[in-house]
Amino acid sequence: MQPLLQAFLDIALWRKGPQDLPPSTGLLAFVAAWYVGLSYIQIRLLGIGVQNAMAIAAIDVFMLCAWLALALSIFGLRPRLTQTLTALLGVGVLLAAADVLLVASLLVITGSGKAPDVWGVLHLVLLLGLSGRIIGIALERGLLTGIALTLAMIISTRALIALLIDLPSSLSNS
Repeated sequence: MQPLLQAFLDIALWRKGPQDLPPSTGLLAFVAAWYVGLSYIQIRLLGIGVQNAMAIAAIDVFMLCAWLALALSIFGLRPRLTQTLTALLGVGVLLAAADVLLVASLLVITGSGKAPDVWGVLHLVLLLGLSGRIIGIALERGLLTGIALTLAMIISTRALIALLIDLPSSLSNS
């Protein structure tokens, strides 16, 4: 497990890229399970119900897969899907773990799981930069192309969630 976490940390620190991961569907399934589990915990810590949390986690993974498969197909790079998706989900696991640790710590210390707004901004910047780099490498394009695609993924995923799931107004804007 530690070599796998080290590989994702190296990707997050821009030392490696998705091409450095094995193209293994078993590894992808393992990392996807961790990603979905941590995403579910993140969502539940926001006070969202069980059914909605499961639906949001499923929509998130579905949209990531759909966007990435479409982009790689357009550029004729579909064989890179497994490695790129594994890298994106692996880095997502690192970000989700940091978020869960922060919110859980805040719950214990302050009784409120509301993370500071600066964490939300930092989380978004990290997500855009890390995912943008991974996607840019996979598409053989620059960082800005990867960031633009990541932003489109985030916006469309949030729009689909808002369309399909009735969330309290205090949560749908965050």
